[in-house]
Amino acid sequence: ILLDWFGVIFVREGVYNEGIFRFSITLPDNFPSDTKAPVIVFKSEVFHPFICPETKQLDTRDAFPEWDTTCHLWQLLKYLIYIFEQPEERQEKVYEPVDGEDRHAIVFEEWNSNVHAGILEKIKNNQPLDIDQATTTANTAIFP
Repeated sequence: ILLDWFGVIFVREGVYNEGIFRFSITLPDNFPSDTKAPVIVFKSEVFHPFICPETKQLDTRDAFPEWDTTCHLWQLLKYLIYIFEQPEERQEKVYEPVDGEDRHAIVFEEWNSNVHAGILEKIKNNQPLDIDQATTTANTAIFP
């Protein structure tokens, strides 16, 4: 028996301020004693580093590497709020260096406040981005 819950999150601060997102939570068959974490899937497309663009499923492994009887749904919902209201605090998980010498890999630069903080502020304030492509590194791709 699958248990499906439906919810809505109203984001009150951060980059996603004033965002309204509908989602569902599917609980495993043997919840709460199951070792599988509940699954959160969004009903619409959400651009977020922890949400798969194809399945719209939230990746909860960062907060809950293992789900057990000490984990609670309220903690999962708190995490959901946290990733929308303070995504910049999780930037170390967004950047992963590429293994190997694949010259065709799309590579993102590691967070550098001197370079990226100004762009982040413009995004937060809904201002146009003036990106000089000549100053980007050889491994960075910027698409118009």
